[in-house]
Amino acid sequence: MGWAYAGARVAWAGMKPLFSGGASVHLGGPDPQGERVSLVDPATGALAVKNLVTGEQIRVTPDPAPGQFAYFSVFSRTGSRIAYAWFNEAGYYELRVVDLSSGKVHLMHRNEERRFVQPCAWTPGDRQILTLFFRNDNVSQLAWVDAGTGAVMVLRSLDWVYPNRMDCSPDGKWIVYDDLGAEGSAQRDIFLLSSDGARLRKLVEHDAHDIFPLFAPDGDSVLFLSNRSGKFDLWRQALERGSPIRLASDLGRALAMGISKRGDYFFARRIGSAEIWVGPPANPRPLLLRSPEEAVQPAWSPDGKQIAFLAKAGPENFGQDARVIVLANLETAEHRLVTPRLVHLDGLAWHPSLRFLLVSGGDRHGQRGLYRVALDNGHAEPIVRERAASYRGFEGVYSSDGTRVFFLQGVELRSLDAVLYSGRGTLKHLALSPDGKWLAFCEEVSEGTGVKKISIEGGAAHQLATVRNNPASGLSWMPSGDALLLTVPGEPASLWRIPTAGGKPERFALHLNPNGAVRWHPNGRWVAYSTGKTQTEVCVLEKVAGAS
Repeated sequence: MGWAYAGARVAWAGMKPLFSGGASVHLGGPDPQGERVSLVDPATGALAVKNLVTGEQIRVTPDPAPGQFAYFSVFSRTGSRIAYAWFNEAGYYELRVVDLSSGKVHLMHRNEERRFVQPCAWTPGDRQILTLFFRNDNVSQLAWVDAGTGAVMVLRSLDWVYPNRMDCSPDGKWIVYDDLGAEGSAQRDIFLLSSDGARLRKLVEHDAHDIFPLFAPDGDSVLFLSNRSGKFDLWRQALERGSPIRLASDLGRALAMGISKRGDYFFARRIGSAEIWVGPPANPRPLLLRSPEEAVQPAWSPDGKQIAFLAKAGPENFGQDARVIVLANLETAEHRLVTPRLVHLDGLAWHPSLRFLLVSGGDRHGQRGLYRVALDNGHAEPIVRERAASYRGFEGVYSSDGTRVFFLQGVELRSLDAVLYSGRGTLKHLALSPDGKWLAFCEEVSEGTGVKKISIEGGAAHQLATVRNNPASGLSWMPSGDALLLTVPGEPASLWRIPTAGGKPERFALHLNPNGAVRWHPNGRWVAYSTGKTQTEVCVLEKVAGAS
């Protein structure tokens, strides 16, 4: 699949933007009348409801303790209750229900073996909640949760690549969801499952991404998004076969939220972009005339002739982007794509031979870690990996001669055969010094984020600075090797020069606004960084689905 470019346009005149906000405003959905939307309150993390008529937004659950927050949510069929996921004090998600008239919160399901929950729909009479569970063994489960007792009935177990979306028909007889179409396929199809789990059939099959299925109010058809035209359009498929009908064109980077009784289709769109800028620190320029829709994690090749970065190249699964590796040649202005068979890509580091990249991410078997990706054919060979509920990999770098790999795993800094450092907090932003002798990283603890360095042979770690407020978003070595450049997010981001021999950090006078680390060219005179801002906009297509 080709990589996407910025500037997606909505070509359907019936689209109505409702409101925009942070990254979590799309995690809820509309009430049955289409007058309210549930969402995560960005200020507190509590569950909130926004009145689309008055614009008023109120929190419907108590403000959470530090580290806790609401996540996915869905209104009941009567609109009187909301089922929602809650990230608890133990560090995993539980299923809760709030009664909107009384404000009383009911715990429906809490199980450390099922660390992720996503409520998707309610049955008629508000009796059961269709819920997606994601277990510690990387098996996802489609299940009913009794809204009175909390009893769980598992209908079907899938592999690690879980559905983007599930929904229940208005009569409660059918469940619709998307899943990979075939073994080894990256494309998704739409499946129809009976409510007792006994009957399963494929409803939509196409050599494209068919995702985010929702039942129309009449229950006789399903609406879904598909990129079969080259853009993500909204389609309608009758349950009794027949060809799908396109309802709306080019919804952009859309995420389905729900359909009201009168047929209003609610969805969110990611708007904005991120692009790579390159050049002298005082005068950088965009890398390409037509920048990709999402371009992040730039990495200079050791000879300075190429930049590798990650670009969005497919649908989003509520935060999990489909990405490819882009290699941009600065001498010829050409680029090419490398597409390893990995579910998610996080970060990149070059091998000194220029033949491989060290890639952070997760594979198709529920394992995350580090992979050696061959640049000639995209083959991904695992270097270190583990089974985990998260699809995000480990940050890693090669040694200067390419014979060793260093990586961060939770609270540890490791090589393949030893633990170099074990701390109290999560370790992030690993960087190798220009002379190849030192590793720098950040450690996030309750008191703040510590910036540290340690020899590649291990030994004592040296604390160089502490960030008290915002956590760092990037760390890199200055070309001279005598200082680090720390990026702290903000509007704009702030850059701090931290001496590696000790001394007071000071503001660095670069007029840049990077999303993460600033990467220095091997010659020390150019920089590369990702910049830009994305936002989530909630929209509606009025009466596009028909009324019941």
